[in-house]
Amino acid sequence: MDNLEPKGLLWRLAGAKTAAQVSLELGGAKAMESLLKQTGYARQPQGLASRLASELERGLPLRLGPGERRALARFCDAPALMEQARQEASRRLPPPPGGPVPASQMRLSPEETAALWPWISGQVFLRLARAHLLAPGDDLASAAWQSLEDFIAANPPLLGPGWQGGRIIALRLANWLWGLRFMGEDLTQAPELTARVALHLWLMAQALAAELEQGRAAPGAGLVGPAAALLMFCAGLPFMEGVAQWQPLAAACLGPALMAAWQDGPLEATALAAEACEWAGLGLWTGANLKLEMPGVVAGLHKLAGLCRALAPPWGAGAYWGQGPAGAVLGFDPAPESWFSGPANLAAVLLSAPELRGPRQVDERLYWLHGPEAGQKLRLLAGGPAPAPLEAPGVGLGVLAAEMAGHKVGAALVLGAGQDPAAALSLSLCLDGQGFLLPPGPAGSGPLAPHLRARAAHNAARIDEAEPRGGSVVLEGLQSGARYRFLAASHDGYAFLKDPVRLRRRVYLDLARGLVNIVDQVQAKGRHLCEVFFRLPVDCQVQALADGSLLLRGGFGRAFLRPEPKAHVSLFLGRSDPTLGWLATRLGQVVPAPVVRIQALVEGNARLTTMLALASPAQGPGECA
Repeated sequence: MDNLEPKGLLWRLAGAKTAAQVSLELGGAKAMESLLKQTGYARQPQGLASRLASELERGLPLRLGPGERRALARFCDAPALMEQARQEASRRLPPPPGGPVPASQMRLSPEETAALWPWISGQVFLRLARAHLLAPGDDLASAAWQSLEDFIAANPPLLGPGWQGGRIIALRLANWLWGLRFMGEDLTQAPELTARVALHLWLMAQALAAELEQGRAAPGAGLVGPAAALLMFCAGLPFMEGVAQWQPLAAACLGPALMAAWQDGPLEATALAAEACEWAGLGLWTGANLKLEMPGVVAGLHKLAGLCRALAPPWGAGAYWGQGPAGAVLGFDPAPESWFSGPANLAAVLLSAPELRGPRQVDERLYWLHGPEAGQKLRLLAGGPAPAPLEAPGVGLGVLAAEMAGHKVGAALVLGAGQDPAAALSLSLCLDGQGFLLPPGPAGSGPLAPHLRARAAHNAARIDEAEPRGGSVVLEGLQSGARYRFLAASHDGYAFLKDPVRLRRRVYLDLARGLVNIVDQVQAKGRHLCEVFFRLPVDCQVQALADGSLLLRGGFGRAFLRPEPKAHVSLFLGRSDPTLGWLATRLGQVVPAPVVRIQALVEGNARLTTMLALASPAQGPGECA
């Protein structure tokens, strides 16, 4: 099996002309025979399947006993889980566009990737295997096996979208391992398929090991998933060739990769922060079971979990999203508002850190790791303080959180220009875990994609109706006091204008008065048109008041927006020419949403101040803090 060594695998990846032959060589009958012989089960797939079941039970000690399965209903909506699984069981993997082609040559749109994501990430199999564990029956077991058959047929080794890079391979490796663990002794009911799955798992592990070897000198953020997934492989399949070398490699890479996820840019989808945090928690749990030393993992996990807690309810709403098709590693399909909660709670329990705990709800990943006592573990961590102001360079955010006017308020300012200068200095705001000022959502490739990537689709300022070009964002202030929170940054994305402009934005939370002050300063010499946009939820109702302010009402509660008297205020909803007032709820789905535009002609170093007054839940109509 020399051809399966990491260097050989990478060498063959480059040989696009022989990709089909290489795929057959890696995953065909001869490769299967060689794997069985190498593991000591020549011509005995039944023996390999039985060994796999017993090793997974030891290496991934999940809480899957009858008592734990019955108690799950106390924490999760079990009927809803089963209904979702039965619907999923009736769906089949869509055929890949154009048939299996080398993964390196595949070009999928964001919408196509999102449609295939449940299969290429292995999440469909995990959900079906979990449903079979909760309600054993041939229909769900058959559907779980069929999902694996479909995937392998559509994605032979190195061919198809399932082999497009380490991130996807790592996600599938983790989900397949957990799914096989849920299947338990049922693995022996389909020994030939189980053996083929084991071969695919081994190929995935080799691909991830090759990535880690290549980047081990300076592991970047992209190696968090490969390192954690490879640790899970080593724990679950310790009898496979290569594990002795891969285990210390993965343990050494995980900590530095986590710190890179915290420190390095460019700006990525914020969903990747939740994903990296979950990977870190799962990697720490796996490494602890293996009794490994993993330098830097605890420190990196603590930082990422602090960010996730600030973005999770009740402080944030997970609205700082980006274009990741999924925020979760394990495919239990949590609700969008909980994508940050699960990783934060997982880290809080693993590190016994109250300051990292998110909402008190127990999610499935925590439940299967700790059983019914997961709820008690979360309760013992209650009482952590409000998240401290923080800068997260890896995702390009500055975050504030505070209690004011009877609300829990979370504010996030985009500090990373990176690949998306239109988002620089855009502000997101949440009240009690409900989105209030929203980002535009994932642009995708639909007809409104250019608008959703433009400045007018963000909660930011625009100069002379032009788009910013590149530039850098500088964090100028991040402070906290007994009566305030403060965040300030500037961006030189308008240096290309004839009269160069630097934008400076300050966000001041006045805790005593319940005010959010947003000060946009145009630093220039001449006269410029300054426009400030504020994007509101779909259900928000906007009412103009006699004093020039706007009353905003929606699921977040009530608030008052007060522009400067010199500014002209307009409200738009679903306008097409020019495009304004749209929100992408997910890839390919766009809905009208109100946007407030504030315009003013300014000269020299001028300021535009917008004030948001939050109404206390106990106050009546017309009152404000």
